Amino acid sequence: MRKLKLSKKDYFDKVMGCWMGKNAGGTLGTPVEKMWGEKEPFALDYYLEIHEGGIPNDDLELQLIWMTMLEERGLDITCKDFADYWIDSIYYNPDEYGYCKTSLRLGLPAPVSGWYNNPCNDCMGCPIRSEIWACIAPGQPDIAAHYAWHDAVVDHAMGESVYGEMFNATMQSMAFFCSDFKLLVDFGLSAIPEECKTAQTIRLAMQCHADGMTWLEARNAVMAFAFHPNAQHSPINLGFQTLGWLYGEDFGDMLCKAVNCGWDTDCTGATIGALYGIIHGASALPEKWTKPLGHTLATSEPRGWIRENSYPRTVEEFTERCFAMAGRISEKFGNRLSFEQESDSLTSADELVACCDYKQIGLIYERRQDGAEYQAGPFRVQVAYPEQPVIAVERPTTVDLEINSQSLADSKIALSVVLPDGFAVEGMPEKLVLKAKGQIRFSFQVSVRQPEHIYKMNSVYIKLEAMDRPCMEMIPVTLAGARRYLVAPTLDKAAMWQPTSFKGDDLTVERFFKGRPGTVYLKHFVYIPVAEKDATIGVPTNGRMKLWLDGEKIHETGKQVSFRPSLRDDESNYIRLPLAKGWHEIQIELERDEEPILANLVMSHGALQHGWNEPERTWVRDEAPAAFNGNPEERVAERVR
Repeated sequence: MRKLKLSKKDYFDKVMGCWMGKNAGGTLGTPVEKMWGEKEPFALDYYLEIHEGGIPNDDLELQLIWMTMLEERGLDITCKDFADYWIDSIYYNPDEYGYCKTSLRLGLPAPVSGWYNNPCNDCMGCPIRSEIWACIAPGQPDIAAHYAWHDAVVDHAMGESVYGEMFNATMQSMAFFCSDFKLLVDFGLSAIPEECKTAQTIRLAMQCHADGMTWLEARNAVMAFAFHPNAQHSPINLGFQTLGWLYGEDFGDMLCKAVNCGWDTDCTGATIGALYGIIHGASALPEKWTKPLGHTLATSEPRGWIRENSYPRTVEEFTERCFAMAGRISEKFGNRLSFEQESDSLTSADELVACCDYKQIGLIYERRQDGAEYQAGPFRVQVAYPEQPVIAVERPTTVDLEINSQSLADSKIALSVVLPDGFAVEGMPEKLVLKAKGQIRFSFQVSVRQPEHIYKMNSVYIKLEAMDRPCMEMIPVTLAGARRYLVAPTLDKAAMWQPTSFKGDDLTVERFFKGRPGTVYLKHFVYIPVAEKDATIGVPTNGRMKLWLDGEKIHETGKQVSFRPSLRDDESNYIRLPLAKGWHEIQIELERDEEPILANLVMSHGALQHGWNEPERTWVRDEAPAAFNGNPEERVAERVR
């Protein structure tokens, strides 16, 4: 493994350039960011808005919080640490952020929180958070990738976005020593699966440029290949950031080329600005773009959207703290980087490859994103959900269990299960012998027959006891309750309402249409524990919908839009209204055209982007509660007692 030298002067120049460039790109792109990708490009050539410190942006301020987390939790951070800071410090909730935090609050662990009930795990929320991992691990791309993975999967597990952050982090890590963009892109691509959509789109962007296409021709080719109506979809934006660099003539033109491609404009501009700053340093950034913003880092803390008082406030402070962390990282991982008088420069692919432990990157991709790990004495236990972390009456839920021994001796282990009322387990061995440093894997099934036994969150505990060890641990298996609906093809009085379970907010009703246009009706019952003066109910769909609350029609599709189950209101399929405390009946009409229908039920306090705290929804009833009496909170309290 090649060891590298970096001068402190160069490090400070490059890291300051990273954050100043990122702030410039984000400030340029933020005013034109939209929910939907648009066919026509933009035509910006400078900022539309100028503010001291730039326009607050999650691209940058989330990384300020990650720095505080590193300082407070240490270098061995995992998904669990990220999850804590998402809940404690971050109070805005658009799209994947809100879905992830809803799952965390429900009781599901990270990284399960990143893929369960998350239709936005292919979005840009994590590729934009890559720079901090490069700045604390310059020239050590496998280490940057290690941290990037733990960051990405908390809110994007199983999605293309994980590849986006891994690509950016590894490329930016090597940019401290290499200025050849094509070499850096090739290196970044070597860290992600060749067949993923992200890699394909980046390679297409590179090929368009190599073939002599104009910027607009290349932009349209990337748009056609990776099109998605959601402007925040990750693969298309990774292609656009690549075009910004290839076709831009200087710093400002690179930012404008990336932003003018459209889609997630603040993200593409910010990433290109950061990469330029790492390669060339703050000293090379033109004052035209940096002087109006200054060196302070504007955040959304004054609006109450982040709450973390110890994050860096200026570019200089952030850089100083990155430098201190980079020294700690180098010491922890074998002193592969040293700060000397002169910096190394890498000019060939072989030199870049010699800096990376590809075996470690391979091991990163062996980590399961559909489960969580727990430590039980000398045993590392992984609980994974190969299908969904959901329990329903229709069929059992499969759970994979893996136990790894860190003991030097063989261990005799007894397993038993603590189950909620009405639950059963099959396939769980009662006793097993685990060899020294050995591993055992098996699957078991959890089932429940009656819907009244299913709660919002259901906890099965595996009791693990090892003979001759002071170890008796309870390993949680957390299962969300399936959403319970009544479905009918007509509102005719003679219609039969069919009880149906859905795994998440998605209304998977296409099977009821049998491949033809038509109409389907759904009923769902919700308990609101506290009166809501300002709630939001939405049924985003690519079809048409009508919505009733307690028998009164409250909304219907005003205009047909592309499907986006957003936690940002598209003003078409959502309505804001007060909700009284107690039980409510929600009825939905979904009308399908020729295309298969996609739909979700979304509920929130207030405006969607300002908070995602799910009402106390009941997913267990096949009919309305008698006179809407009863309180699920009382049932839970009784169960706990």
